[in-house]
Amino acid sequence: MKETELGAYIVSWLENKGWDVYQEVRPAIGRMSSPTCDIVATKDGKVWAIECKTGLGFPVLIQAQRWRADYRSVAVVIRTSKRLPHEVASCALEHFKCGILLLRGNPDTDYRVQERIKAPLMKYMSKWDKAQRTKLIKALRPEHKTMSKAGSAAGGMWTPY
Repeated sequence: MKETELGAYIVSWLENKGWDVYQEVRPAIGRMSSPTCDIVATKDGKVWAIECKTGLGFPVLIQAQRWRADYRSVAVVIRTSKRLPHEVASCALEHFKCGILLLRGNPDTDYRVQERIKAPLMKYMSKWDKAQRTKLIKALRPEHKTMSKAGSAAGGMWTPY
């Protein structure tokens, strides 16, 4: 499964839960080297940043934890026959203050999204964190909803230029 396919399931799941979803958001407009968040969702004044990957590892945790948002999660694919990654992954998620969304199932039947570890609310943010969160919110544009699919590796994201 490609990251864009995983992203489509996560976007649909979030929208069904009432979240306003933006895809491939780069908060530092004009800085092409700045990171892009696969999914930024907003609801009731809260911001949720989600990184999509086909497998769980430290690189995706590091990606997810850099976002200054009220909630942060990683979304990964897991086959029905496989179990949640072992205790080390759970401890790492807790350390990085990230939740995990699992896409479970197999290609022959259907997939479903499960919030296996709920993303903790980031209650205490420094002034810098709050400024970065505001920058992320200000970067959101209606075009982010449809211009590029979450998990796109080859660019194609919306820019104001």
